[in-house]
Amino acid sequence: MGKLNFNPVEDLTPITPLWVYLYGLVVRADSPWQTVQDFIQYSKQNPQKVSFGSPGVGTPPHLAMEELAILAGGIQWVHVPYKGVAESNAALLGGHVEAVSDSSGWAPLVDAGKFRLLVTYGQQRSTRYPQVPILKEVGYDMVATGPIAVMGPKGISRPVVKKLEDAFRKAMEDTDFQGVMKNSISPPPT
Repeated sequence: MGKLNFNPVEDLTPITPLWVYLYGLVVRADSPWQTVQDFIQYSKQNPQKVSFGSPGVGTPPHLAMEELAILAGGIQWVHVPYKGVAESNAALLGGHVEAVSDSSGWAPLVDAGKFRLLVTYGQQRSTRYPQVPILKEVGYDMVATGPIAVMGPKGISRPVVKKLEDAFRKAMEDTDFQGVMKNSISPPPT
């Protein structure tokens, strides 16, 4: 997506995975689409008439929708990039877009009954929304995640990496941290 002045594989030392953003597709609760299959079918039958908001061009939620469009047989929807989930949520509430593909910033509006979460993009169902399917369960062999990890410069010794990893894992076991994170992320990668 862009030119880097370093090689992320060769110039960094992985320390520990932290979490994975929960990405999903939401529509207004009063929309006619009850399932992601309904949404996809309508989108296929109405090229260039269905728009979705995302947090920007090239972001994982945008690219997930582009991949889904290909896997679903060439859907032509309209991408509307926003500066973040607050703007895209407002656009969906106002009827300016038909859907939003983003991380869990939409969750309070799903919980309040204003948005309907059609599908999430992870490897497994979300613990917060266990009733909502993942893309693989509805016939699309794809996963779109946003893993967050701690990395260090190239060449950190294994004992130092181990000490840092242990410190991060201990911090992530804190009950306050767990309480905040359980509602906004997918299970961490293993």
